[in-house]
Amino acid sequence: MAQRCCLALLLLFLAPLLRAAEPVEVDVPYFTPLELKKYGGRKVDLVIESDDQGAIRYAIVDHTRTVLRPRLSSTVVVEDRYLRLYRGYDRVPLILRRTVPKEGGISEAGSLQKLYRLYRDRTGIQVFFRDTIATPQGSVRLRIVPATRPARS
Repeated sequence: MAQRCCLALLLLFLAPLLRAAEPVEVDVPYFTPLELKKYGGRKVDLVIESDDQGAIRYAIVDHTRTVLRPRLSSTVVVEDRYLRLYRGYDRVPLILRRTVPKEGGISEAGSLQKLYRLYRDRTGIQVFFRDTIATPQGSVRLRIVPATRPARS
């Protein structure tokens, strides 16, 4: 009896982790940050810059990692762990620019549209670009699979 009770409690606590998250589709305008923290990810923004026949260009703005930039120029300086005082420098989020070619995407059953993975991290969140023309002008459709593990701050 005690073993059944323990097993039931264990399943009760593990059920949310075992349950697969339902994907969400959103239309995101170009150059508008999509906050992945809303979907259980880390404090990261995804910004779609362009979409043409050959590739998808986007930027990942990671607010959990920062770099130093001089105030009077746009050159980025690699951070030195042991130097504490930076006069004349600002901390800015790390921006990673990526390009995904539109080759070999994931095909959906019963559809001619393809999915291209743009982002995933250790929390389990995944962001896919859906190659479709059925979106409002000046925006793209993204499929977001929410995180399965909680993000650490």
